[in-house]
Amino acid sequence: MPKLQVDDLPEPLYRKLKQQAKRKHRSLSKEVAHALARGLNTTTKPREQRLRAIELLVNYKNNISAYALSDPEELIIKDRER
Repeated sequence: MPKLQVDDLPEPLYRKLKQQAKRKHRSLSKEVAHALARGLNTTTKPREQRLRAIELLVNYKNNISAYALSDPEELIIKDRER
């Protein structure tokens, strides 16, 4: 497998990668590879693709719930009163 060396990585980015790797129980190198794959939208493992899809759906659901949607029952009642 090819190797990659990154020089002059900003300290805050390194700390964030290290924290994320620890939180997800990955090695630092695996976390960096995962972050690069996600950033380039090239995840190769089906499980990672499914997890990413689920994450996108959850975020989408959370964003939709932020909008005030009308109650369908109220809309029907108002329509019948016209």
